[in-house]
Amino acid sequence: MDAFQYFTEHGSSSKKKYDSLRDFYSQGHKAADVAEKYGYTLSAFYSLAKEFRNHLKTGEGDNFFFRKTTKGRKPMQKTNELND
Repeated sequence: MDAFQYFTEHGSSSKKKYDSLRDFYSQGHKAADVAEKYGYTLSAFYSLAKEFRNHLKTGEGDNFFFRKTTKGRKPMQKTNELND
């Protein structure tokens, strides 16, 4: 992928999140239109927008798009207690 493709296509999930939230917040597009354009359901887009707003409150807005996520299941907590 070259730089032109990166900015004109919505390939990466970080880019897709950034573009959709930019269209919604700075361009003033309706949530339903943005969700359809970027392939989100309306409820998924509202969840993304809420998660972004909450992340901004922490003061780490840029990290929202480039944070590392781990794939797979979360490791189980090791306890000495027996399960009921």
